[in-house]
Amino acid sequence: MKKLLVMCMILSFMIGCGNETDGTQTQSIENKVDAAFIPSEAGGSSAATDDFVDISSSEWGEYIKVVREYLHLRTKAVLEKDINVLWKQFPQLAHHMDRKTGINVEQDELDHLKSFKLLDANYNEESNDRIQVKKLGSNKAVVLVHTEITYLLDNYDISGGELLISLHVQRNHESDPWTVVKTDEYTLPGYKEWVKNKQSKS
Repeated sequence: MKKLLVMCMILSFMIGCGNETDGTQTQSIENKVDAAFIPSEAGGSSAATDDFVDISSSEWGEYIKVVREYLHLRTKAVLEKDINVLWKQFPQLAHHMDRKTGINVEQDELDHLKSFKLLDANYNEESNDRIQVKKLGSNKAVVLVHTEITYLLDNYDISGGELLISLHVQRNHESDPWTVVKTDEYTLPGYKEWVKNKQSKS
């Protein structure tokens, strides 16, 4: 899949205040067209919606915790301007970054926002869709998350947008908690394909 933090985290992860800083153009959230952090349009299409399925309430409880943990640590890392806040808990995310495909690109979000004074972060892990899961066995899975992350700037503008991302999670035993070993943010083309596939099934 490709990185869309539509940060679309499709990953130009900057729709915020209405000026330009370090060549990154931002705009007020009131004026944003599609609430999207759009990364690069490079890369191929992402996985079809058939790959992910709805899960039972009991299973949901297992997976939502690691989603919340990831989003909490990701936003905390941005607020503290220290990516190690995230990498300490999920060390495999520090490796194999690929901006063209959206693999493990959390550092980019921090870099885009580092020149701003941030007061707070807000997210809802299921603000756009309920999580879906692709199981790869009893101890491996991919969780599809369609959320939105926003940051409050010191001038009380908002920077943020939609995020469509898959979290690759693993555990050693079924009694162990899940841990994130890889992230994959959708690119703009991948996001458009995902929307098209979703609409065709509705």
